[in-house]
Amino acid sequence: MFCIDCGKPAEIDVRCRDCYRKRIDRDLFKYKFQICPSCEKVKVGTEWKENHRAIDRYIEDRLRRYFDDARVDSEERIVILTKQNIDFEFTLDIEFEERLCPTCSRISGGYYEGEIQLRGKYTKGLLKAITSMFDRIENPYSVKNLKEGTDIRFFSSKKALETVRELGLKYRLSRKLHTQIQGKRKYRLTILIRDDDNNN
Repeated sequence: MFCIDCGKPAEIDVRCRDCYRKRIDRDLFKYKFQICPSCEKVKVGTEWKENHRAIDRYIEDRLRRYFDDARVDSEERIVILTKQNIDFEFTLDIEFEERLCPTCSRISGGYYEGEIQLRGKYTKGLLKAITSMFDRIENPYSVKNLKEGTDIRFFSSKKALETVRELGLKYRLSRKLHTQIQGKRKYRLTILIRDDDNNN
């Protein structure tokens, strides 16, 4: 069988590899993603992902609808396609648009569920111990220095409390109704830690 376009021996269906390559739609290699400038998560499909390997998997899944296999390296902007045991290499055209992810958007708007209040003269050590256990991407937080001490605001009150307990710190708890969503009450948790309580 010969290629219906140029007459050379056909290798992929009714075309040679060169003519088959020419007919591959280059729009298949153009992608645009949203990236959060704060935490660097990327929106892949409908979800925000921490691991940028998710971009590779997303593109591979789309390309495998048309080819036998697809291997993507989005950092190098390379894709290798396989059709009937013949490989083709193409350059990916990937654009990133900056946009705050839902979590960072809520934080930038002042949203938080839990707050650790550090009080006393020697709070720097406590601040370092607490924040070292948190990843800003997985568990966002913000630090605010005040005249009376330091406040650490956490997106997750559960994670904040777990951290304090894991460190074995003495604390005092208080809860305050913050809002009500679909009839469900949402409380803000305040965790007060005094350095003199933890240096005895």
